Amino acid sequence: MGNAIKEVFSGQGFEMKLDEPLAKHTTFKIGGPAPVYIEPKTHEELQNIVSACKANSFPFFIMGLGSNLLIDDKGFEGVVLHLRGIFIQTQALNQGNKVVIKAGAGVTLPLLIKKCADNFASGTECLAGIPGTVGGALIMNTGTKYGSISDKLSSVTVLKPDGGIIDLRKNELSFSYRHSSLAQYIVLSAEFLLDFAPNETIVKKITDYMLNRAETQPLSVPSAGSVFKNPPEKKAWQLIDACGLRGLKIGGAQISEKHANFIINTGNAKSSDVKELIETIQKKVKENTGIMLEPEIKIL
Repeated sequence: MGNAIKEVFSGQGFEMKLDEPLAKHTTFKIGGPAPVYIEPKTHEELQNIVSACKANSFPFFIMGLGSNLLIDDKGFEGVVLHLRGIFIQTQALNQGNKVVIKAGAGVTLPLLIKKCADNFASGTECLAGIPGTVGGALIMNTGTKYGSISDKLSSVTVLKPDGGIIDLRKNELSFSYRHSSLAQYIVLSAEFLLDFAPNETIVKKITDYMLNRAETQPLSVPSAGSVFKNPPEKKAWQLIDACGLRGLKIGGAQISEKHANFIINTGNAKSSDVKELIETIQKKVKENTGIMLEPEIKIL
């Protein structure tokens, strides 16, 4: 299929790379190549690429910062899209006693937070330290114990499965823990309605949250963040820890000594190492508690 994909997209004027190693685009630093890696810069380009993929039955995947993602060592036999151009633009507008922040789906969460702080807009500080992009974060309703990205969401512009573009208000969508009804769409951009606050107050919150993450999570080594979702009224890391699994290593993958719900790449981990470790954790926790942990990371 790889050659067919290359043949369809070659010569169409898209900015793309062939047989692009995906490991360098993920926070896990794991993953084989994709036959075609394209960076669409406009809505029209994205529509044309998606339309071509569907017409030819090519799998496609939109990659943000490659966080929360485990890609097979053999790679992804399809088209990988990385949004640029209009998709990484931001805008701030005053609206009465509120601030409206508009952000493309490819805007990184650190850039979104900075844009908010620079414009005295409070409400996204809870996302401090989370790698990812606006689009991916909205689809999985990324958040922390301090709040989620959907908390201050006003509206989202999406590409529908039929190729049309529509705006959806927040009340037309559903959000829950690490889930949203946006998964059926491709997010193009979003608007957030935020509260005015002194810049120093916002920056202090961001700093405090970042320090807390640095103290409790293995941020200096490659990982995909939290591996499992928290079961109702439970903490995944506590269940894993209670099984005595902290520090367990398979190949180059290891359960972090710092946070038991993180699997880290010690330098040469393969996707198979991580998958085996995930299965081991699930089996042990199931045996010990009767709870089957559900992965939070996406596995391709």
